[in-house]
Amino acid sequence: MDPNIKKQWIEALRSGKYKQGRYWLRHRNEFCCLGVLCDLHAQATNCEWNTDENYLGAAQALPKEVVNWAGLDSEDPFINEERVSSYNDRMKRNFDQIADLIESNL
Repeated sequence: MDPNIKKQWIEALRSGKYKQGRYWLRHRNEFCCLGVLCDLHAQATNCEWNTDENYLGAAQALPKEVVNWAGLDSEDPFINEERVSSYNDRMKRNFDQIADLIESNL
């Protein structure tokens, strides 16, 4: 992952600016951890969300434009044999915990 974008993502997750949601990149101003990365991409590239839940044609995983921009290897990268979205959705880790995982393992 691009180290500068990784740093921005971790800072955004810890910032308190984003209200955490589940299952969708963004829904009613709640974001999953992947949605936060999409929002950073939107700010950096002047792209806009297509709809409340849809960014560049994706609703639950990163669109390939964000994958490429961030230097990731997939639309939902693995950390410790779990997808990043699983920590957010299934395991219900908060953004601080997910930021710690990204910082140490991605």
